[in-house]
Amino acid sequence: NVLSYRWDASAEQVILDGGSVLSRVATGVPAAALAAGAELAWRPESLQLGAAGQGLSGQVEFAENLGDTTVVYVRTPAMSSLLTVKMGVADRQPAMGEAVGVQPTAPALVFDAAGRRLS
Repeated sequence: NVLSYRWDASAEQVILDGGSVLSRVATGVPAAALAAGAELAWRPESLQLGAAGQGLSGQVEFAENLGDTTVVYVRTPAMSSLLTVKMGVADRQPAMGEAVGVQPTAPALVFDAAGRRLS
């Protein structure tokens, strides 16, 4: 789950490709790292699904039940590929086509334009 962005220092927010906006606080990353970075990344287990309009907006394409976990694939304007979210079996399973919000549960990893990890 790698998302390109630009940093808006005056508003302390990242603007993702496709126009989605996340606050610096939501990313869990210091402003200095965001200012130097070019891409944010989250592991599938570091994201959770929420109500539509909260976090990154998206739509569930499909879900893959793996027994002890479910991997949900979400289409979002912030990425050309599908965003993956790993959920536990006790979590509410979303319906295909359902509008959702994707929210981080851990700080993002930040990479510069050359692919070097900054945080």
